[in-house]
Amino acid sequence: MKTRLLSLCCALLFLGAALFVPPCAHAAEAALAAPASLAAFLSEAQDTGFSYVFSGSEQIFDGSRTVQGSPQEVTRLRQSVQGTILVRYRALGGGNQVLFAAGSNASAESYGAILANAVSGVDQQRVEFPDGMKANLAGTQATGGWHTFVYSVNASDPADKTAKTVTSFDGSTSTQYPDYASWFNQNAAINDIQYLTIGGVPEGFTGSGNAGGFVGRIALAAFVPRALSQAEAAALSAEQWAPTTGQLLYSAENISIASPQAAPALSPGLVGQLGALEELSVIVKFKNTHSGVGSLLSVSDPGSENSHFHLYQNGNLLGFEYRDRDAPFYAASCTVYPREWNTVAFSASRQAGYKLFANGAPGAALEKTGSDYRFLSDTITWTQGFLGKTSRSNDPDSYPFTGLIESIQIYSGALSDEELLLRTAGTRRTGDFVFFAGDATGSQHFRIPFLWNTPQGDLIAGVDANFGSGGDSAENIDIAVRVKPAAAQHAAMEGWLEPSVPAAMHMQDYADENGYKQGSASFIDAVILQDTLNTGRVFLLADAWAWNGGLFEHLADESGGTKMRTVARGDGFCTIGGKKYLLLSSQNLKGSANGQTGNINNNTDRSRFDYAADVYGQPDASGLYPVYHLNGTPRAYSSLANRPVDDGNLSLGALSEYGVSQDYELYKNGQPLTVRQRSADPAHPAVSVPMKLFYEDSELQLYNTSYIMQFYSDDAGRTWHTDKIISGMVKRENSQHYILGPGRGLQLQQGQYAGRLIVPVYYQSSPKAEVIYSDDNGRTWAHGESVSSIYGLSEAAPVEMPDGSLKLFLRNTSILGGTVVEATSTDGGQSWRDVKCTFGNNSAGINCQLSAIRLSGTVRSQKDGQEYPAMLLSSANLKDRTHGRIFVGLLKENGAYSGGAKKYTVDWEYQYDVTPQGTLFAYSCLAELSDGRVALLYESSPSSSWDDGLRMTYYRELDRQTLLG
Repeated sequence: MKTRLLSLCCALLFLGAALFVPPCAHAAEAALAAPASLAAFLSEAQDTGFSYVFSGSEQIFDGSRTVQGSPQEVTRLRQSVQGTILVRYRALGGGNQVLFAAGSNASAESYGAILANAVSGVDQQRVEFPDGMKANLAGTQATGGWHTFVYSVNASDPADKTAKTVTSFDGSTSTQYPDYASWFNQNAAINDIQYLTIGGVPEGFTGSGNAGGFVGRIALAAFVPRALSQAEAAALSAEQWAPTTGQLLYSAENISIASPQAAPALSPGLVGQLGALEELSVIVKFKNTHSGVGSLLSVSDPGSENSHFHLYQNGNLLGFEYRDRDAPFYAASCTVYPREWNTVAFSASRQAGYKLFANGAPGAALEKTGSDYRFLSDTITWTQGFLGKTSRSNDPDSYPFTGLIESIQIYSGALSDEELLLRTAGTRRTGDFVFFAGDATGSQHFRIPFLWNTPQGDLIAGVDANFGSGGDSAENIDIAVRVKPAAAQHAAMEGWLEPSVPAAMHMQDYADENGYKQGSASFIDAVILQDTLNTGRVFLLADAWAWNGGLFEHLADESGGTKMRTVARGDGFCTIGGKKYLLLSSQNLKGSANGQTGNINNNTDRSRFDYAADVYGQPDASGLYPVYHLNGTPRAYSSLANRPVDDGNLSLGALSEYGVSQDYELYKNGQPLTVRQRSADPAHPAVSVPMKLFYEDSELQLYNTSYIMQFYSDDAGRTWHTDKIISGMVKRENSQHYILGPGRGLQLQQGQYAGRLIVPVYYQSSPKAEVIYSDDNGRTWAHGESVSSIYGLSEAAPVEMPDGSLKLFLRNTSILGGTVVEATSTDGGQSWRDVKCTFGNNSAGINCQLSAIRLSGTVRSQKDGQEYPAMLLSSANLKDRTHGRIFVGLLKENGAYSGGAKKYTVDWEYQYDVTPQGTLFAYSCLAELSDGRVALLYESSPSSSWDDGLRMTYYRELDRQTLLG
């Protein structure tokens, strides 16, 4: 149906890809600012020519629909000797399609027409007029979005054809064929105009391939009997006619839906308006009562099974589907809370694709831009819309939602991410994120949590701050810490100090910027524990890697795929006179890979090392550890167990000009050395940082293997200091990587070994697990025996039993039965016995880190009503790292081991689901607050992608009643 230009504001209300501002449920309406040249042109067209302005579903032309001009409009066109035709359209079909036509009949040379030539391989604006103007116009595109075309001719003197034609396509400022005067008056037969049509010619053009009806949307077609200049035509076709982003189209409140029959239908006018949108934002607050998929909002073609857009909730997922008969079929989902209040948002943007937001957090993102981007205005078949269901050919009540929609708002255009995060934050769960992209650390990704509650009640949380990417070392990774003083006095997210990356734990060879940094040094995979019985000191141990060091020589990027590293054997030390010295080399051996030069750290030839640093001795008066020249050639480490390298040929030479500080920074002649911080940004300012031995540009290089660095804090995690590399005390020389099982260590509180510090480690490619221990408050360390097992064991969590014996709960990396493996030590971690699957199952290992702690007090058994000491274990429940759970185990005495030590059986009587089935859950760490609440820091994701999840670290506090159900 045609809409006459009754007023300028009314006409302009409906132009373009979102060319409308319909009334919402509250009758809110906003006017648009009128583009000046368009306003004048349409006003003139209404008075002297014709003007057709289409809105909503009236814009749709399906190949069979045409709009006929009135006799008055035909007369005006016939009488003109010059004129301008303006069309705005969006072609969705193929072929050569008629936008506008007029003539005496449909035979060749009897009409003038403007067409969208969407023939494959052509895809151009086309004109066909008398006097030879029949051309596809170069530099134009018939498809791919909304287009505006102006065709203007002055044929008042038929003999003068020079510079009489002007065309402009989407603001173009030149005309390809100016020397024509192709207008209707040039041919008497044509000018005997009998028809004027928009969208096609009813009977088709006789004998012509150009008879196709238009398939797509036409926003307007207008004519004035006056020619325009090139500048005027360009200004007209360049007008931005769509309303500004953020125009409220619809809003409603308190919609209760008990059945599909009660689902409110959107008005036909609103459906038509939504169907014209290229971009959209929706915000919904809801609480569901249904099971399965439930549509919150839908727009569909009820005659098709798979032609619809809907925003839906399904269990713990919020998702969207855009299906245009499955070509394309776009979908994504993120996590919400079933049967609870959620505030969610969806945005579709040509620049960014599709995004979901839930409860104040970013959800899933599906990046589709350019020609891959499709949305509502890309199909012409949307005719029905609902809140609470989707109408499809196979079921008009598909995807029924039941529950309450407290509020819904629909906007034209894509609102900013910041606004959608803010608008959905009202139902944000307390305790969501302790670390997150954009916090004070400056990191964009976080991994590997640790958590510790001091006896004084201060909670220390930490993670790997992955500045470069979400990947493993080699990468720009440091340790981030956040403290919550007097944690039990606050709610979950209250009382936290700002997060930081302490200077001692911060490698600065690369700027803290996003993007993979293969050459960076790193601190990673930390373990926290405290000497609670003696000094009160909090220890943090972390894997330390020199530049390009790590389990991965290279992570996948544009230069190549992921490559694991064969870590060099040995501890990086030499032994002289019964004392360990840190090996250093004046050479920096480099290899090349992935099309780059010198990007691989090859400092693994022990014979090349010519310096030795006395880092286990006393520093000199200036606080530096002395560095000596090394006499003799170091021999290679042995691959045989218990076969230490023979360093009998080595001796200390003269004291060198170098010294090493407590933070392993290099000095020369008593002066600190620096390196220029590296950056991928050419505009990054020149920044000099202290020259750590770990850096590529250090004058002396470390042996490239794994190291364990010990840090300490004497003020409950507020400040941190470097203590020492302990690898020379504990690393097995025949091992390759020898690294930490991240999370928590412990100090034994009871029994013969009370006061002993315990930290889990693992080593080798077929991993073996053991603990390292200290009996002198962290000054020296030793390792025990590895757990003897048929399983592949790696990251572990130690738990003290009531009598002071030790259980170790281990990640099982093998396909052999036992999702989590348990071992027992009755000698303080020096040896292990009774290795078994702790859950008593035969499932394959979940191959993921876990956390375990003792609970204070006792827990009542569901089986016999008695009270027992208890422990907690947090882990993914499935090997695809989903369905996070906390298991509550009761520690029941079950006889004794040979030698008299008590035997404890862990009876896992209770389970609590941290995340629903299907929701990602990986590394975690538990702690108990002084009021008995349990804190959990963990990795999860609002979607099915870790790219989304690793941008934050989740946190929850749970009381005992919640855990026990």
